Order: sequence, then structure tokens, then C-alpha cells
Amino acid sequence: MSIMRAVCILVVIFSACARQESGPPPPFSPEQEAAVAASLEGPQAYWEDWFTQADSADLNQYLSSAIRIDEAGQVDAIGQQPDLMLEKSSQTLLKLQAVGRDSQHVYTLHRINRDEQSDLAELAIWNRTPDGPMRELVFIAPYQEHISDSEAIASARDRWMQYCNAHEVDRLINEVYTPNALYYNHKPLVRGRRALIDEYAYMANPEYHLWLDPLHLEAVSDDIYIELGQCYGSYGGQYTIVWQRQDSGDWMVLFDSNR
Repeated sequence: MSIMRAVCILVVIFSACARQESGPPPPFSPEQEAAVAASLEGPQAYWEDWFTQADSADLNQYLSSAIRIDEAGQVDAIGQQPDLMLEKSSQTLLKLQAVGRDSQHVYTLHRINRDEQSDLAELAIWNRTPDGPMRELVFIAPYQEHISDSEAIASARDRWMQYCNAHEVDRLINEVYTPNALYYNHKPLVRGRRALIDEYAYMANPEYHLWLDPLHLEAVSDDIYIELGQCYGSYGGQYTIVWQRQDSGDWMVLFDSNR
């Protein structure tokens, strides 16, 4: 082998290694997880303490602008329609997750037990207002017997991260989100794929990277899973996703929220 050829091979190998090293970092480490937990320790403690002491009246409070989403993606202005509000007398708190780096918001996931009616799953986003915590958004779906499909959810989540980190925004939305998908970030609700592609345009930035770490995955029925988790990468907040199984058998995002 000539010296020149050997040098060329070494240059190619070095360049390949350099490209690999310049890629996105690993999703997250124990140290990163510990740092996130520490940053949320105060807010988490506040919300856990409030829910421990709250009575049924406290747990049935809604902002006047609150909205409700059902398993079909139907949106209602629940704050103006008291008949849509649920009595909270019999419930099981499945998950409570502080969001952001203050104590302003929290996600909660409840199983609501109703006499002579099927149970409900309720995902709620609470806002700590001057008048006390109130719900600003709820997602409601029947809680039914189901067959676990968590591996399929993990596959769908991996596909979400693959497209996001490849900066393929159109593929992400068109292949992983339902046609009537909804996105909420404490601003006006974003509806439909076209609007979501515009909303997620920042993911096209080649420097943008994101990984999802599911902290809780609740199988609500054969067709609905609710996931709460932590983001790592270019954005370090918390998220929740409602996964819905389509007629094709594929799992897609019906509702997505982060903070």
C-alpha cells in the first residue's frame, strides 16, 4: 500500500469519526435526570401537598376559559358549560407531574369511578391562579379493560424521535399525528396537521434535537394510552401525549402538550 493511499484512508476514517462525534449527544444520563428532579422538587412538593389537603370542591374548579377534549378529539368550552364538569367524589390519582421550573402548572392523571357508569380517565392541566389551583384543560376518555400494547407505543415514540432529530417535520406530523391532532402549550390550541407543521417548523433547524423519556404510561383502553414524561435536548421541559390507535393498527398522537 502506498504512503499516499494510507494517508487518504486515515483521513477518511478521521473524518467519519469526527462526524460521529459532532452528532447529537446521548438522550439523557442519570446526572441529567437528577438535575431535572432537583429543579422540580419544590413545585412537585407544593402540588402533592395541595392535592393531599384539597377537598372535593377544590378538585372541581375550572378556569372560565377551560377546555375539554374527548377521545374523538372533540373540543368543548367546558368553562362555560357546567354540565360538562365532572364530580370528583370518587377518584384514584394515577400520576401527578409538576411542569416547568416553577410551581405554576401541573399535569394530573386520574381514574374517576362512577356508580352505574363506566369509569373515566381524566388528564388535567392545572394552573395555580391567585384564587387557587384550577384546571385549564382536561382530556376525558372511557377507562376500559384493555390489552397491553406498550411495545407498539414505544415504537411510535421512537419514530417520533427519529423524525424530529432528522428534522423531517412534515413526516413527523403526517406519519405520527392523527389528521385532527391537537397541540397545547398554554397558548391557543393548535388544531390539525397543517397548523402543527407550521407550529413545529423550528424542528427543521439542524441544531435542534429532542428525546422523550416516558415517566408514566397509562393504558386507558385498547385504543387510548396517556403518557407523561420528560424531554431532554434542545428543550428540557415536561410533556404529555395522548396516543390513539388508528383503524390501521398504528398508534398516532391525538393530543400533545408540553411546558
